[in-house]
Amino acid sequence: MPSNLDRHKKDLDALITRGEQLHLAIQAKCLPDQFQAMLKKEFGDKAKDIRAALPSFAGDYQAWYSEAKALVKQRERSCVAQLGMGGSG
Repeated sequence: MPSNLDRHKKDLDALITRGEQLHLAIQAKCLPDQFQAMLKKEFGDKAKDIRAALPSFAGDYQAWYSEAKALVKQRERSCVAQLGMGGSG
C-alpha cells in the first residue's frame, strides 16, 4: 500500500507534466508562428503531431490549477501535522 508521501509524489509528478504541456499550449496559442517554427526545427515531420497532442490551455488550465492548489494544501497540512504544529488550515 503506497504511503501518503508516495501518492503526493505521484500526483505532483503528473501535475508537473500537465503543467509543462499547458506551458507549451499557451506558447502555441500566443506565438503560433514562432512556436510552429521551433517545433519544426526540433522535431521535423513530427511537429504537427506534437502540436495536435497539446491540451487546450483555455479548456484545461482551470482544472490543472484547482488540482495543483488542492495538492499543495494537502501537502501543507501533512507537513504541519508531521511537525506537530497544529493550528487551523
